[in-house]
Amino acid sequence: MKYIHQVALIAGLGLLATVGTAAAQFGDPREIPIPSLGTVEIPDPIRYEMDNGMVVMMVVDHEFPIVDAQARIRAGSIYEPAEKVGLASICGEVMRTGGSTKVDGDALDEMLESLGASVETSIGQNSGTANISTLSEDFGTGIEILADLLRRPAFPEEKIDLAKKQERTAIGARNDDPFEVMQREFPKLIYGADSPYARQTEYATIDAITRADLVEFHHRFFHPDRIILTVYGDFDPNVVKAKLNQVFGDWPPATEPPPPIPPVEFANVHGNFLIQKGDMTNSFVLMGHPGIRMDDPDYPAMQLYHEIMGGGFSSHLFNEIRTKRGLAYAAGSSAGAGMAQPGGEIFFAATQSDSTVATLGYIRDEIDKSLANPFTADEVQHAKDGILNSMVFQNASKGAVLNRLALYEYHGYPKDFLETYQNAIQSLEPDAILDAAKRNVVPVEMATMLMGNPENFALDLASLGEVNEIDITIPEPAGEEIPIATDADMERGMGIIQAMADAAGAKNLGKIHDLEISESGSFSIQGMTLQIGLETEKLLPDCEKQVQKTPMGQFTTAICGDVAWIVQMQGPQEMPAEVRMEMEKSQVRDYLGLLTNYASIRFQALPEPADVDGRQCDVVYVHSESVAGWKIYVDSTTHELVQMEYRDRSMMTGAPVNAREVFSAYEPIEGVAWPRARSVFHDGEPLAEIEVTSITANTGLTKDAFAMPAQ
Repeated sequence: MKYIHQVALIAGLGLLATVGTAAAQFGDPREIPIPSLGTVEIPDPIRYEMDNGMVVMMVVDHEFPIVDAQARIRAGSIYEPAEKVGLASICGEVMRTGGSTKVDGDALDEMLESLGASVETSIGQNSGTANISTLSEDFGTGIEILADLLRRPAFPEEKIDLAKKQERTAIGARNDDPFEVMQREFPKLIYGADSPYARQTEYATIDAITRADLVEFHHRFFHPDRIILTVYGDFDPNVVKAKLNQVFGDWPPATEPPPPIPPVEFANVHGNFLIQKGDMTNSFVLMGHPGIRMDDPDYPAMQLYHEIMGGGFSSHLFNEIRTKRGLAYAAGSSAGAGMAQPGGEIFFAATQSDSTVATLGYIRDEIDKSLANPFTADEVQHAKDGILNSMVFQNASKGAVLNRLALYEYHGYPKDFLETYQNAIQSLEPDAILDAAKRNVVPVEMATMLMGNPENFALDLASLGEVNEIDITIPEPAGEEIPIATDADMERGMGIIQAMADAAGAKNLGKIHDLEISESGSFSIQGMTLQIGLETEKLLPDCEKQVQKTPMGQFTTAICGDVAWIVQMQGPQEMPAEVRMEMEKSQVRDYLGLLTNYASIRFQALPEPADVDGRQCDVVYVHSESVAGWKIYVDSTTHELVQMEYRDRSMMTGAPVNAREVFSAYEPIEGVAWPRARSVFHDGEPLAEIEVTSITANTGLTKDAFAMPAQ
């Protein structure tokens, strides 16, 4: 990417040379003097306000031929409608990926690549940001690109669809990481689940977002008088000022005031809460309550308190629970202070399941001890060193400090907040920290959250008192709206399916005891086409074993009555509950399952026929408790099953998808018409093409074939 990579390489080589020189000079590394890291150097930026209200802050630094600019926009997810949670994030994403009305996103990628530059846009909870980093000689072009994206985003439908797909994937995976689950669920206890400060995306809220919503959101929030622009690096301030006036000067300010910031209201929930995750072999313990803002006078003291209590390997919680007792994988605490609103003050540990309740007790003990006596002077000094040294690394460049100064101004903090905070940290004594802790840490007001498999907890949860369960089940997306069924619709629906069953020879299923089916085909995954082979054994009515042969290896799944298992790289194991549930759904909706069980299923004929690849089909909606969005398309003339639609799960992400399965090339097996070709689509994209290479009935299979192999 032009010269930026060279600059980084030169800097890295310079560091290596410095280390080499030091080693040669001192010989024994233990004798190398370690200087104090000192304090954060705070630059004095050039600050001015453009005629349209945009605030500009600049710091010149000629050390490297690079210029970075960041626009902070007064927007955020706290302003999005409750029924469209995710709108702000998608808006920020597609502003960059979709490009502008002048240059589309793909062309922009190529342009930036040729410049060795980068541009990013995003919108978080309380603000949006847009960043550009270029070589000094290309800053004029770079700031033109940034201004174009801020003022004229294109929001193309295909990039919106891609962003929504990525959001759905994230929703489907949101319960995979236990710590992320705790981080998501605890704010709901603090603010309430419906608060703008705790809401989460759902399939329904993502599906509700349209391009018009993005255009309106951008029009509502993106105005020059709601932007603070920082510019840092190697440039001439007068030249940059003229360029900024050129690209932003004719952008008119907002005609209406910004919407009010939603008020912070605490739910004041305390007590015991349980998140059940049966697949966990360990557990998480968290205690906490509402915290403070960073401009609270007690903020410096509470930072020191939590540095000592849970800030590292030498902290009280880590030392007591992990080091002394060997119970925790991790332990810590945090003031959780927010700049815009109070966060959550928390104490936490990850431990083995049978130590869950004991670990909770040790956390409570450490909190009580911390509120009874002041920390030692050595502990406080160690905490001060840790905080001040980390500040130096976090603000290693003048550019980082400049952006922090802009953030302070954005949130209405005083200009000298960073200096004041550093001075407060340096001056605090143990007694002052204890006094602040007593004001801000209130154990009786804390909510306690446990996550894991309670069957593996050594002690009965009843010993804690009342325990409320938190349901983290991910709501399924809303399906297609189906007309209210009449008796005539239901009767006609059953008639269509009965005609299909008769045409397929369902009455001959009694002649089939078992089936062995060999199939071959291809799967399309993330732009790759993989050849696969499938070997399936079926013992009617509901036993099935399938061996999948792929380039990544061989995988086996089996289900027969109460027995369900899988074989993967780690060998045979019980089938996970969620996998079994999906496999049972597959058995219900597959061709054989439909022919076997149709008499006990409720079918509703839909009013309009459909054209499927040139074939007119009657359409039937299936009222099923296990399969969502299930529709069956039957040829109006031949009564062959042509197509099914249903809600499925992505093989890669686990997120819900709209599946379409097309059946063709029917041949008789023991008097039953069997489709020898299937095509599967997920969200309109090809997923699989499968052909039956051989099918044999009545081979003498028994249930022994479905027993789980020895490990």
